[in-house]
Amino acid sequence: LTGGEVMLYYKEVLRLIKKIRDLGMHSVLETNGSWAIDDGRTERRMGQLIEAGCDYIAISMESYHEPFGGIEYCIRIHEHATRHELP
Repeated sequence: LTGGEVMLYYKEVLRLIKKIRDLGMHSVLETNGSWAIDDGRTERRMGQLIEAGCDYIAISMESYHEPFGGIEYCIRIHEHATRHELP
């Protein structure tokens, strides 16, 4: 799931991931991390993504994304994904 920042459509993304899982396929979510503003929010969303059936998370980081959270948000996502064993 990619194209712009898909997490701007969070409820729809969760439904789509569940549908992908129900069809027996795997999902990969690509994000710039702009939603990972603190540990609490990141943990809640990570748990919901995993519960929906997300199999992989990819972090897209470049200079364009820096004003939207940047490397700190990406590191936070990586740390939470690692705790949940989400590749």
